[in-house]
Amino acid sequence: MQINDLNKQESNVSSKKFLEQMIDGILVLEYPSGVIKNANDSIFFFLGIPRSAIIGKNFWELSVFAKHINIHELYKQFLQKKLLAMKNVILSLEAKNDMVVNIYGELHTFECHDSLIFLGFENKSYVNFLQNKLKQFHLNEDKLLNEKFQFLINTAIAIDSQNAKHQLNVSKLAVEIAKELNLDTLAIHRIMMSSLVHDIGKISIPKEILNKSTALRIDEILLIKNHVQTSYDILIRLLFPLDIAKVVLQHHERLDGSGYPHRLFKSEICQEAKILMVADTVESMRHSRPYRPDFNSDISLHQLEVDQYSKLPSDIVNVCTNLFRSKKFSFEHSLH
Repeated sequence: MQINDLNKQESNVSSKKFLEQMIDGILVLEYPSGVIKNANDSIFFFLGIPRSAIIGKNFWELSVFAKHINIHELYKQFLQKKLLAMKNVILSLEAKNDMVVNIYGELHTFECHDSLIFLGFENKSYVNFLQNKLKQFHLNEDKLLNEKFQFLINTAIAIDSQNAKHQLNVSKLAVEIAKELNLDTLAIHRIMMSSLVHDIGKISIPKEILNKSTALRIDEILLIKNHVQTSYDILIRLLFPLDIAKVVLQHHERLDGSGYPHRLFKSEICQEAKILMVADTVESMRHSRPYRPDFNSDISLHQLEVDQYSKLPSDIVNVCTNLFRSKKFSFEHSLH
């Protein structure tokens, strides 16, 4: 195959992708004859006519143009100016009501094949139709996500109410930190959702290990640490947004690379996960563990300030400690 043939084939593929992605109806005409060589699916959809009724015909022969429009004369003018701009053109459609469109056209010359004329049919009502369809799709997606989200929360409550309460408390603190940092609404929403399910993977750990009163064995510690990956896997399988799952996966990482599961360093950890790691650390210190007693608020905050020099982000730690000391944050009452 010759180089020119390869270039032409590549150009044809690119043109096809361009046509398929356009919302406007597009006709591709041979220059200068005006014979229709190609078209995208949009034009067949909103004109309501089959491909066979368009391809191979001259542009001005299309039956959709109202009889009072001298489209052939307009096409001649286009050949002289190499541009076409027609507003509020009435198309007479057999299966539908008359349609008003704007038609625009340009001549394009390619190295690999003959010059072609691209004619676009801009149908505002069709664009609005697609926009409404897209809006409804996103509403349905949000509804489905909320249902899955509520399912996980209910599951956590049913299996381990103490862990469910922990997730709720972490969410309260994480959201307040995010607000103090002036994060945007979407980021705050991601933090809220991820923190409410960040430990959902613990449903796979036997209660006797989670509630064990003596020191944990190495294999038991590894099993508990694996809850982060399990949480992530659950969210991915339920088709949660990847950015929410990512926050959950990273919330036990530490800035110095000592965290888990992937031993990430500071720049590799997303902002939302850094907020969640601080909120989770503070809330976890309130409860006794087999390897340490529960801390009071002052000791917890002091430990947080010690860890900020290596493991935790200083800016987020400072905001968190200020919430408790100056703004009197409590897990029982929200500040906002």
